[in-house]
Amino acid sequence: MPRKKKADSSTPTPKAAPSTSSASPESVRDRFAEAPRLKIVGLNSPESKPEPKPGEKEASGDWHWTRRHDDLVDPYFQRSTRLLDFLLAVILCAGAILSVILTYRGIGHSWDEALYLRPAASAGQWIIDLCRGKLSLLEPAAIDQAWGLEVTGEDPLHPEVAPVPKTVIGLGLSLLTGYGVSEMHAMRLPIALFFGLTVALLYIVGARTFGRLPGFIGATAYWLMPRVFGHAHIAASETLFAFAVVFLTWAYLAAIKRPWLSILTAIAFGLAFDTKVTALCLPLALLVWGQLYYRRDYASNIFAMSLGSPLVAFALWPWLWWDPLTRLAEYVKFYAAHQRTAVFYMGQMWGYVYGPPAPWHYPFVITAISVPAWTLLLIILGMLAIVGRCRKRPVPMLYLMLAATLVGVCALPNAPKYDGERLFFGAFPFLALIAAGGFDWVWSQLCALAEKRRPLAMWGCRAWVVLAFLMIGWNIRTIKKVHPDELNFFNSLIGGAKGAYEKGFETAYWGEAVNEEVIDYLNSLTKPGTKFKPLALNELVFLNLQGWGLLSGDGIYVAANEPYDYYVLQVRQGFFGNRERALHFGAKPLRVFEAQGVPKIEIFSGDALTTQALLAVRMLSAAQNPRRADDMPLLVAPEERKSSATLQKTSQRAGATTAGAHAAMSEQNETSQSREKVELRNQNQTDQDTTSPQEPSAKKALSPPKEASRGQEEMQLAL
Repeated sequence: MPRKKKADSSTPTPKAAPSTSSASPESVRDRFAEAPRLKIVGLNSPESKPEPKPGEKEASGDWHWTRRHDDLVDPYFQRSTRLLDFLLAVILCAGAILSVILTYRGIGHSWDEALYLRPAASAGQWIIDLCRGKLSLLEPAAIDQAWGLEVTGEDPLHPEVAPVPKTVIGLGLSLLTGYGVSEMHAMRLPIALFFGLTVALLYIVGARTFGRLPGFIGATAYWLMPRVFGHAHIAASETLFAFAVVFLTWAYLAAIKRPWLSILTAIAFGLAFDTKVTALCLPLALLVWGQLYYRRDYASNIFAMSLGSPLVAFALWPWLWWDPLTRLAEYVKFYAAHQRTAVFYMGQMWGYVYGPPAPWHYPFVITAISVPAWTLLLIILGMLAIVGRCRKRPVPMLYLMLAATLVGVCALPNAPKYDGERLFFGAFPFLALIAAGGFDWVWSQLCALAEKRRPLAMWGCRAWVVLAFLMIGWNIRTIKKVHPDELNFFNSLIGGAKGAYEKGFETAYWGEAVNEEVIDYLNSLTKPGTKFKPLALNELVFLNLQGWGLLSGDGIYVAANEPYDYYVLQVRQGFFGNRERALHFGAKPLRVFEAQGVPKIEIFSGDALTTQALLAVRMLSAAQNPRRADDMPLLVAPEERKSSATLQKTSQRAGATTAGAHAAMSEQNETSQSREKVELRNQNQTDQDTTSPQEPSAKKALSPPKEASRGQEEMQLAL
């Protein structure tokens, strides 16, 4: 048997083939080295991991390396909030608050502010008295007296309004009115404060996600959205809810790497629920995101939200203390069966007695046309970048999922849809962060090309930064141009507010157009006993203005009975009934208050509905301009217009009747109206028994062309 040859020491020993079930440490580190790790260690940065020992098994599915891989590719958990970031956040916060306070003039007392005033004042005084040691206020009767009793919408203390808006607004009223601050400003100043805090927190979150400059772009994008800026002037729940959802997002991310911070998540979600019931849809996005990206790290958040948040919500809502289960069920039931508030959308009436809520695309269309065009471009780029990098950048994906959840819930078939962006306002902070992601993506691409020593890319990188600051300047100019009508801003995609008005969109809803100019004009018309009839407006607004001494107390606005001396009409097309339509389309106003070229408030004399000459002129205008006639909003659903009985029933339910005007006109020319009714039936071959109060000669002279027949029919319905 031949003897084996001894291996020479100089001959290299062949390496064993790598095992398919394991990988060498070098190969693993090389794979992770492709994503450069930032060396800035912050509050939520991961703890250092021990290097694997040589020969130790390191399967790609091992959770240890998976977590490290996630940390490496998402910079959020490596960046820290440095002193400079805090200073910039404070500057942004102060600037946002100051910009709101200096632009209060021109924005009147709105619909929901009038609704919140008494409940907020009662709740705020209850809290202050309790802090002074009046423990008797903890009794059930005292709580009901301060916070309300029945969730029906008719209780003057409105217990269906969540406690956080009541508390914040009420404390502002109770604490600030004694220092020379007017009641209207006292209830609005806390909202401005939370607006500034939202801008600052958006910068902190955006800077940790995308970097300092993109974070600044995102914060200013939110600040300078005209509708967002407009809401910051109004003492309502929208701005507070925006802060609550951003705070919840920050706390949720903080607890991913520091589980003990999940207590902040519990507090934040409890505050969000106590601000608006819409917060109930947020855990869905948070749960799905955590399961997809950090399934071993998000359990503490879910546990805190499940057990801690209900306790926080209960503790902050005295109305629930003595009968929590029953009253919570009433609260949820009230909003589950919320009335379908009417809205005018794309030239048609939706909701209320007119049919189902607006179509599913309502929130998407409103978002697209209510955000400045430059910001909308960044949002689209950001969405594309987030989806394209969703496997490497989990945190931006969370922003997209939260925005999609808030908008998507509102898009459900039976979900209420009205008042523009109000019901999904919580999505706008995340849209601003997505816009920051769009800026960051373009900037990073240009910088990557510049690193390859391409001069054109280097100049492009600089130009992109300059362009971003020009966009900020453009948004400032836009707000200055549309002020004080920011709540009804429409971008250039639809032609501004005038284009939206012509295309059948609602161009007013909250009544904030009843500002100093309108009040001064109403005071000039007021004499002792003058009777005003507010139309498509909240009568509590005028009652509060009289109580504050801003509106003359000689006028009667709330308890006035017909005949009225003046009509005060807000051009809120969704709330137009017979009388509102007859005034807006068939009578000449004494004064029209416009904004962005669109009528907001119209003042009519009390006899405007009985002046036949003015109605005849308006009918002639409608006949000569078929386009305007066709743009008139529908009084009732098309299927209900065929029956005069259905029309009468619908008009009664809508609270819009013209019985007084018809009675006055029938005394003047009853014979001519009967003859005119027969002529209309023969001409139009319809079964409508509502006639136009015009002289036969005027009727013959104003015979409209065929293409204007629909406009004439609808004008007849309105009259």
